[in-house]
Amino acid sequence: MPIYKVELVHVTKKYSCATVEASSRMEATSKVKEMSQDVFDDTETSEQVSWETKREWNLLEFLFNRA
Repeated sequence: MPIYKVELVHVTKKYSCATVEASSRMEATSKVKEMSQDVFDDTETSEQVSWETKREWNLLEFLFNRA
């Protein structure tokens, strides 16, 4: 009887973008960290779930049982 490996892949992505005036990257990052997300220029959230089934194999099965 074949053996299968089943994997659950669950990815959550959150993206936010804000434009600020600052004299350095560090200052820009500090300013944005203090902002509320509802004033960001752009926000996006996505979630992806997938089930992946892979057949486990071994070398002898590969060589002698090629169907």
